[in-house]
Amino acid sequence: MPSVTIRWGSTALADEEPTNTISFPTQAELDAYLKGVNDMDGWLYYEVLEEDKTNSLFEKLTPILEAFEMVTLNNTGMSYYNGGFAKAEYDYHEDEEVFVTLLWGVCNEDGKTEHTEHYRLAMDVVMSEDLTPLEKQRKFEGA
Repeated sequence: MPSVTIRWGSTALADEEPTNTISFPTQAELDAYLKGVNDMDGWLYYEVLEEDKTNSLFEKLTPILEAFEMVTLNNTGMSYYNGGFAKAEYDYHEDEEVFVTLLWGVCNEDGKTEHTEHYRLAMDVVMSEDLTPLEKQRKFEGA
């Protein structure tokens, strides 16, 4: 597995700055990471000037996934206090649909029980300005 050790900091004094070793599944991912490090070197700030559809998608999707987690806990009668958990995660998107995985269950002194479910949601629902995150969450369909 390709890896790189980087010394981060504002000087090149070997004993005074922290190092970090990072591994990547492929050489291409390591190369892309190093390109990003090289591009940012010397800058202390960044700002996204042009927002692409992917960034906008994640901004819209995050509150929907959070609503999905809370609804799952409520519908199953679980809570974080009694060992319940629910985690909705973005998987990928195609032209007209967004796909997510919902992992939920309970973990307590009796052991761990978990369930994995896959859902899809129409892209126009995700991007809609007219629906609340909870209303959008209710439109998920099994995938």
